Amino acid sequence: MEQQKKLSKLLSNFLRVLLRIHLAPKREARSQNLPFDRIGIINKNRNGKRALFKNEERRLKKYARKAEVDKINGHKWIRKSESCQFRINTYKNRREDTKKDAREELEAPDVELEIMADSNISAEKRLIEIEDGNINDDETADTSRRQIKSLVAVVRNVMFKNFGKTINEKHIRAICCTDIQPNELETCTLIVNFIMPYIPEKKNWRVLPYQLPMVLKTNEIFH
Repeated sequence: MEQQKKLSKLLSNFLRVLLRIHLAPKREARSQNLPFDRIGIINKNRNGKRALFKNEERRLKKYARKAEVDKINGHKWIRKSESCQFRINTYKNRREDTKKDAREELEAPDVELEIMADSNISAEKRLIEIEDGNINDDETADTSRRQIKSLVAVVRNVMFKNFGKTINEKHIRAICCTDIQPNELETCTLIVNFIMPYIPEKKNWRVLPYQLPMVLKTNEIFH
């Protein structure tokens, strides 16, 4: 059952990425250029930050006590305590630098939500709410996150209800209950026909040998 859920999630993520590349190229390009290496401790919650410093400070005190008691190995404990102090100072500087970079250089105020959206449902919902209430004229060519989420479900349904067939726009329209733009219709048709040969039939969904083609194809695209 767990393996089935993982495969289903993999398929949905795969479809979402393909749809974003075709229908939201500006937003996708922006997300690919997010400064993941600079998020650091600024991305931790309050308890995470406290624990980070608290652990280093506890180790610092422990090594200082051992340096006083164990005179023979005192130089070793002093070196360890100096390393702890160096990490504490580095964390503090990193925190301040990251906050400054986030304020001055990041173009989008919702950058952390962008990073978390792929794996966090709450972050994705929040981004959809922000997008609904703040339409940017520069990104009107991009399909909204809400619509892409709907199109993922449409593509999945089309594939499983018409397994093994060559899909055309009529199949998409028969499933899609919401308004769909011509470019979205064309993209969905293209993606379904591209991925259909690698998807296992529903009755073989739990059988590992039938899952491998989709897993390998997904790995090829993502990497």
